Amino acid sequence: MTDRQKFDANLWGFRFGPYLDLPVSEHFHLSISGGLAGGVLDSHVSWSQTAGTTGPSGSGEDTDVLWGGYGSAALSYQINPHWGLFGGAQYQNLGKYDGKFGGRKVELDLSDSVFITFGLSYTFDQVVGG
Repeated sequence: MTDRQKFDANLWGFRFGPYLDLPVSEHFHLSISGGLAGGVLDSHVSWSQTAGTTGPSGSGEDTDVLWGGYGSAALSYQINPHWGLFGGAQYQNLGKYDGKFGGRKVELDLSDSVFITFGLSYTFDQVVGG
């Protein structure tokens, strides 16, 4: 017997909350943010079982909105007026997604997600006036 199962999902996330940028020194800035997090999960599932030449198969689709919260912090260092470095982390909890497709259950745990960011920034010269 062959049992094949496939679950694909796309998650589009968004956040709403205050953002605070604190100068720590002449070159360092600390950014803190937190609030409401949401996500739109678009999922597709398919399965097939074969015992010999035939067996049950099916597929399904579902779109669901998930709600939760987030908190983030980042530290940036301004090397010179144009170039800077930054790094930070974000914690997000969107809970668990439970989908039911033709008598089959899919569970996706989106709680306790951590995102790490770091990079290089460049600030362009501002032109004031006409």
